[in-house]
Amino acid sequence: MHTDAPTSVPSATRSTAGRGRRARAAVAVVLLAAGLAACDDPVGPTEDPTVTDPTDDPEVDAAYPADLEIEVESLSGSVPPPHDSLETVTVGPDGITYTAGSRYEDEPRFTETVDAQEGDLEEVMAAWEALEVPADTGDGYDDSHSSGGVGGSYVIAHVSGTGYNSAVTGDDDAIFELVEIALDQVPAEVRSEGESAIEEYNASDEG
Repeated sequence: MHTDAPTSVPSATRSTAGRGRRARAAVAVVLLAAGLAACDDPVGPTEDPTVTDPTDDPEVDAAYPADLEIEVESLSGSVPPPHDSLETVTVGPDGITYTAGSRYEDEPRFTETVDAQEGDLEEVMAAWEALEVPADTGDGYDDSHSSGGVGGSYVIAHVSGTGYNSAVTGDDDAIFELVEIALDQVPAEVRSEGESAIEEYNASDEG
């Protein structure tokens, strides 16, 4: 009776199969390790949903209330034409309004409103605060001005808005510094038109 000898697998074949199994096992270990690392160290910073960006709040770092408005009037005083003039700069929520004309007329000869630039209001208010005027002088404040019979140019300024209701008038260097800073916020070409309107008034029969 003939018995078949067991079939043997060539050594080269066994070696190749063994290497394949080891390679697959190594890949699995690497993938598992990578997965665990991703759980321990998520990609990107975590954010606390309760923390908000302070720049999203318009009230944060706001130096002045949103409705604040300052009006600065520069008047020629008791001098006849050709020197009569009235220039007004108003800085507030609606931008910067510049008017020019005569103290003797109810309506200005020239009016222009432009957009305020960042820092315009703060610069004018810094000059106002240098005058050390109370933020609230009450509803019955007196903004009239007397030169004591000397005459000459003077300034009237008002500030209004949340927490502000104040006025000041005078003819000293500090208040004229306020005027210069307020007028500096007006574009040069706009002020030039206002000055031309004043000159036209003073040269006319009405002046």
